[in-house]
Amino acid sequence: MFEYVIVLVSIVIGLALTHLMQGVARIVERPGRVKIWWVHLLWVAHMVLSTVFWWWWEFRLRLVKTWTFQLYAFVLCYAFFIYLICALLFRATSASMRGSRTISSPAAAGSSGC
Repeated sequence: MFEYVIVLVSIVIGLALTHLMQGVARIVERPGRVKIWWVHLLWVAHMVLSTVFWWWWEFRLRLVKTWTFQLYAFVLCYAFFIYLICALLFRATSASMRGSRTISSPAAAGSSGC
């Protein structure tokens, strides 16, 4: 049962690491384009280590004999929150957001859409 459970969780964790690596690659690719702040890089390093260590730790879950849906949902939500933190460390580029309305745009600030 462990192999079945861990597949989706490992995919989510892999996506989190991929997101972090892509963000670091963008910084390395064009260092003058973005302002690099040491605190941000510290958070990135912390999340890389935390993600890898959590992935390594979750291998111990193979010792769980009976999996309940609640346990599976907890492990999956934990992986999702790790991904969410990693995604928030590197926001989308303005080119990928072109045409979308954000809260910081003047048009969106005046709208009251739900």
